[in-house]
Amino acid sequence: AEAVATRDAIPSAYERSGFSYSAEKSELRPGDHVYAWKLGYTYSHHGVVVRTENCRPSCKHDSLSCCSIVHFRPPEGDSPGRIELVSAEGFAAGRQVCRVRYGVNNA
Repeated sequence: AEAVATRDAIPSAYERSGFSYSAEKSELRPGDHVYAWKLGYTYSHHGVVVRTENCRPSCKHDSLSCCSIVHFRPPEGDSPGRIELVSAEGFAAGRQVCRVRYGVNNA
């Protein structure tokens, strides 16, 4: 239980600092700089929102026609790195999507 509490506290601490905040799909707009934390909040994977459409309440955001994000897929095995267009769900991979806030004072 303690590990879960610590894991849940990390995103809350980032959000309280003003450096990071979660964004619901309905809040995203084309051109937004977004990211999702990976590997236990050790790094964030970034992308840019390309398309957003109004969705049904049951939408899983797993279609490029609903919402799409462009990002860099790093090299993997014999596959070279590449720029890729993915669904919001494909980008998030089960993690919360956050929107970058520019102009936040880091003092």
